[in-house]
Parts: sequence; C-alpha cells; structure tokens
Amino acid sequence: MLRSFGLVILFFASQNAFCQDDQFKAKHLFGISLGANVRSHSISLTNQVLTVVGSTINRADSKALPGFELGTFYHLQFHRNFGIRAGGKLSFLSSQVEFESEGLINNVSLRNDESVVIELPINVIFENSEKDVRPTFSLGGKLDYDLTVDTRSSNSINRNSYSVYLEAGAGVAFRFEYFSFRPELIYSYGLSDRGTYTGIPQAAISNHTFNQFALRFSFYGV
Repeated sequence: MLRSFGLVILFFASQNAFCQDDQFKAKHLFGISLGANVRSHSISLTNQVLTVVGSTINRADSKALPGFELGTFYHLQFHRNFGIRAGGKLSFLSSQVEFESEGLINNVSLRNDESVVIELPINVIFENSEKDVRPTFSLGGKLDYDLTVDTRSSNSINRNSYSVYLEAGAGVAFRFEYFSFRPELIYSYGLSDRGTYTGIPQAAISNHTFNQFALRFSFYGV
C-alpha cells in the first residue's frame, strides 16, 4: 500500500515538473565579452635525438605572457538550467619557449609565439537562469584560426593555421535590471595544435600541446 502511494506521489511530482518545464519560455540573448588570457606550451622531449651539431635537447621551458581578447556571442537559454552559447572572439596571445642543448655545443635558444587568433567557441551552459545571482559552469570546445601563420620570423614557433580545443569553465552570473554580468575562468586544452621550431629537430619532441587560460567578463541581456 505504501509502495503504491509512493509511486502515485512520484508520478504527480514528475508531471508537475514536466508542466513547469513546459511553462519555461526560451530566451535569446546577445552579449559582448572581454578578458585577459595566457597560453603556455606543454613539451615532452625524447632526450635521445642529436641535433646537427651533435648536441641533445635536454630542456624546454614555456613562459606564458599576458594577452587579451574581445568578442561577441549568442546565448540560447532553452531550459531554466541549461543553455547553449556560441560566438566569435579576437584573441591576442603571446608566449615563449626556451630550449637548452648540451654536447659539443652548449646553447640556450629562445622561440617566440605571438599570435592574433579568431576563436569560434560553442559551449553548453549549466546555470539556474531564474536566480539573480547564480553559479555557472560551461563545457564545450572551440575552433581557432591563426591570422599570423604566414608572417612568422625565423625565431618564431610555426603553428598550424587551424586548431581544435576542449573548453571548460566556471563563474558567477549577476542579473541586474537592464543587463546581466558574468565573470568566469575558462581553461582550453589543445587537441590538434602542434608547433615546430626552427633549428630544433622535430624528432626531439615526443609530445607538444597548448594550454590556455582566460579570465573573461561577459555582458548580455536579461
């Protein structure tokens, strides 16, 4: 008897939740974003391949330099707790990689990585859109196109024109009378991007990925 009563209660509760979801009206929001970013290189060396001068590359250190980004986006809130955000950004990124070799000739060489990148992210947003102050979480990916690939100097890092990244982020959204404001921290992990370095044998590098962090501030509708 109690089990049957519990099933009846569960049925009506689920019907009530379904009706509430039906009452939610989808929102189409547009916004702008700006922020600061840093990009670093994660490089693993084989430590076994000789360079043309008979030396081995035994160290590769990455230094992330500050950059910035600005963009615009479209946000579809199709459920009170879920939404989709897509847009475009222009990012200015800068970093350095220092290689150290030893053997017949000991040497430390520096490679620069300065890029102007068009970023096209798409993310699923998890947040309770009915609250004025709410935590937000995002998960998705982005496609990058590097505008500076053909203008690199001899001591620069040669990168692919197109790159694919996974993205995850967290922040807090504040709703005011006329607009919403969301600061968030975004982490991007490069899946397809690889770099080559003038004077450094490609066989000396066993793995190379990019990591990017962004502190982003978004302004959009209510």
